[in-house]
Amino acid sequence: MAFTKEEFINGALLAWGLTLLLLPVLLFAVLSIGCATEVSSVPCSISDVSSRLIGAIALSLAGAVASVPAFFLFVLPAHALNRTWERSAHPAVHITVNAVLGLAVGATGSFGALFALGIVGLSALAVPVVLSSAVAATIAFPLAWRFTAARALNADRGIAAPCAWRFPRSAS
Repeated sequence: MAFTKEEFINGALLAWGLTLLLLPVLLFAVLSIGCATEVSSVPCSISDVSSRLIGAIALSLAGAVASVPAFFLFVLPAHALNRTWERSAHPAVHITVNAVLGLAVGATGSFGALFALGIVGLSALAVPVVLSSAVAATIAFPLAWRFTAARALNADRGIAAPCAWRFPRSAS
């Protein structure tokens, strides 16, 4: 499971992009769950759906800007971690390592961004942002690894496919 610098960069950029794509969906879901469990005399109305959607998109755009320094901060430790596990041929190990890495990067990056903005503590805004970022990265990192590894293995075997989701059968 050795990888080149180019494969790592492609995988890291894909993980970043997938995280940013998942973030508004998860933020909307977390904000909606919070609305459903909110103790209030006024129930959540249909107009609240649009405000939660706008809020999720706005928070995601802010997250996209804040994720640029987080990307550069975590890319070298992520490279080192993946280099450590490259001798393991079992995809489950790599998926687990990248899921844990995604969880750590998503939670730490979003909490760091909120801290830099002066939003500290478990406020009504911090919990959905940190939770959504952590879950988005936990999903995105292993998916990006899976896609990048499958593509690299297929290229090593001379199979040029634009979308290589399956690992080719190993020669026994």
